[in-house]
Amino acid sequence: MSAIYSTIVKSHQLDPTHHTTNKRTTFKIPDGAYYTNLRLILGANITTAANSNFCAHAGMFSFIKHIRLMDGGVELDSLRNANRYLNFKEANNSNSDNYNVNSIISKGNVGFALESDGFVARNQSVFRGAEYQPLVQAGNAEDNDKKDAYLDLRKCFPLLEALPYLDSDVFNNGLRLEIEYDVNPVALVKTALAVNLKKPVLLLDEIMDNGVRSNLKNKLKGTMYTAIEGDLITVADQSAVAAALGTGVEQKQSVKERLKSYDNKLVGRMVMMNVFVDKTKYIVDSGVDNDSSGFGEFTSQVQFKEKINLAINGEKILSGEGIDTPAKKASFLEDAWGPVNCIPFGIRPAIGDGVNGAVTNGIGVVGGEANMDFSGVGQFAYFGLDISTRVNQLQLDYERAIILDATAAKPYKTKPIASALELHFYAEVQKQINFNANGGYLISYV
Repeated sequence: MSAIYSTIVKSHQLDPTHHTTNKRTTFKIPDGAYYTNLRLILGANITTAANSNFCAHAGMFSFIKHIRLMDGGVELDSLRNANRYLNFKEANNSNSDNYNVNSIISKGNVGFALESDGFVARNQSVFRGAEYQPLVQAGNAEDNDKKDAYLDLRKCFPLLEALPYLDSDVFNNGLRLEIEYDVNPVALVKTALAVNLKKPVLLLDEIMDNGVRSNLKNKLKGTMYTAIEGDLITVADQSAVAAALGTGVEQKQSVKERLKSYDNKLVGRMVMMNVFVDKTKYIVDSGVDNDSSGFGEFTSQVQFKEKINLAINGEKILSGEGIDTPAKKASFLEDAWGPVNCIPFGIRPAIGDGVNGAVTNGIGVVGGEANMDFSGVGQFAYFGLDISTRVNQLQLDYERAIILDATAAKPYKTKPIASALELHFYAEVQKQINFNANGGYLISYV
């Protein structure tokens, strides 16, 4: 760090070239040479006087829908549906790092603490104190840069991890950063809050020493990197089927679909997230301003008796029934991605059968709720694995069980498990950038 921040580096705070509140932002990066540690300062305020916070893991990052790094008309790197991927990546850390560091940087609700009464406390400002509440009324004395979040853009653009620096002599069509927003109220604790995004600020470290710039340019060779690319499969609604079933009767719903985004690509790690098509499923009607359910939309909702398998180039990669238990699902996820910071029972439909109601023994469960079957239970049901092979054709085999769930006494009353789903996929795809002797470059798949 000390080698970077010296007299040869000048730090810039760049204002947007164009900004439409809550819609989109464009930064045109001035000509020069910059280290690749680009950072974005994000802030927002609300119209109400009462301070609030996020239920989403990634806090302010949850407002970024799509983000792209461009060189003129050439897309250098991008992340579509960035909010969903960044929420997963915020959870994809140790509990200690999330509670003490990452939640402060993103202003998100990630990291948990075991309290003296045995309950698990969520990392919300309601538990941590008002100073951590990032959403305040515009013009309020507390509406300052201490409430802002800081996004390291290398989380969105793996190309920046692979390159030693960015040079306008090489990327000479005009470097710019484009951001599209989705001010989704389900990322907030209270969905009725009206949010206004502040103008973001882009932080850049410019290399001022021509000798250093020349040395870096001479070392600029072709390199490989892992872009993050997505795909989407829809699972049809089965609510009418569920309503017609008898008590204790199950009906299987099966989906076989190709993930065409990964055809003829070298694919590494992959993660899948279950998301309700109807976003109102994430809202708990409180009769006032409504609460987001658990950790909101940017999660992965558990389904009843799921079975998951993938076929690569016509051959199933998992034997037998594939992934058919929550434990297997969690095991594959951690093997591929490492630790995922999850609440107790975060991968299961409920804490137990028939436990809805007053808390009797809440040891090891999330506290601060009216009942033990907290709506955040079952919202960490991510599926992940490491494919690490060239894919000509990739097919998903997915199954879930549909059951009657008509009475409030059942533990699934806040889990509409027969509803239509979007299965969001993100995968690491190998790409390469090669530089020509005349100063040009070419980006291609490996």
